[in-house]
Amino acid sequence: MNNRLIWLILLLLFFPCRLAFGQSIMVGPDGKFDKNVLNLPFAFYNEDFGFAAAYAYAVTGFPQKQAALISTAMVGSKGSGMGFLMGRDLQMPFLDRLFLDAILQVGYFQDLDIYVDGNSDFPDERAGSNDSDEDNFVNSDGTWDTFFRLRFKYLLPMGHGSDTIISTQVVDQGLLVKGATGGETWNPFKSGLTYMEMQPFYRLQQVDSDDVREDVKTNGLEVSLFRDNRDFRFNPSRGSAVRLSLT
Repeated sequence: MNNRLIWLILLLLFFPCRLAFGQSIMVGPDGKFDKNVLNLPFAFYNEDFGFAAAYAYAVTGFPQKQAALISTAMVGSKGSGMGFLMGRDLQMPFLDRLFLDAILQVGYFQDLDIYVDGNSDFPDERAGSNDSDEDNFVNSDGTWDTFFRLRFKYLLPMGHGSDTIISTQVVDQGLLVKGATGGETWNPFKSGLTYMEMQPFYRLQQVDSDDVREDVKTNGLEVSLFRDNRDFRFNPSRGSAVRLSLT
């Protein structure tokens, strides 16, 4: 449930704003860029939270002109609560070509169905696997769920990234007018942006139920090469993008 809710919040927050995408700054035909701030209190109801109150905050152009921050917090009548923070295109100090996309989520959920081993009705089955029974889960009386993902992106000095690290793109009514960052040729040394990426990730679920009391941890590292040859990431008219990853 919480992942779907997060994506809904992201859609609500990002689309009304004039955003920076991929180390570029979007400006209007007048060439001006304004920092945009969105404050959004809202309420909802579902089975996990009950009646819930929430607040979301988003800002573009802060703490750097090409960057964006988004956060939300919510608490429900069933005792569940969650906080979420995301930063995009944060330029690292002392290394101009290195950027960070960061996601952090901390939540406490009451009466949550968790697909981990421990259900006594399924002693020989791995919960959550491809052929497992849909009822093979444990009901947690209270679960702390902590998650973070840090994607470090290094822009290689080639193509459109050879001379310009943060480009300015002029946009009129959602269409690119000037400042394409790709789509001119397939040659990566002449067109597009190429990144070396490294993404550590970690998740901790502290399960407390009648059947199971344990910490379920997931962690790893993803290394990838991302080739972005689109002229305009938000609304491309030519070019393509491909990512090769190893986890």
